[in-house]
Amino acid sequence: MKESYNQSVPSSNVDSEFPISVELRWVVKPGHKVAAFATARIAFETGDLTVHGFSIVDDNGKPPWVGFPQKSGRMDGKYFPVFEATGEWRQRIIDAILLAYQDPKNKATNL
Repeated sequence: MKESYNQSVPSSNVDSEFPISVELRWVVKPGHKVAAFATARIAFETGDLTVHGFSIVDDNGKPPWVGFPQKSGRMDGKYFPVFEATGEWRQRIIDAILLAYQDPKNKATNL
């Protein structure tokens, strides 16, 4: 199932004129810890930055969390980051994805 959800998440320390929109792709597998995958798009004045491959992990009553995109290595099964963000930008991306994921009206149309 695929549902687009757009939400601007302002942050006190980052210029809120750069909205973040989120697209969710729900995982419908009983007992699967990954509940959805997400794409985040940050709109800048000169163009957009779109990052695919975020995971939303929702595990048996623990708070859901966002895993950043990563790729597995060839030999030893280690994973390496595809995209990294730090500080306020990291938190803004996480907040936008979790807001989309936890919105009851968004969830109700997908479960």
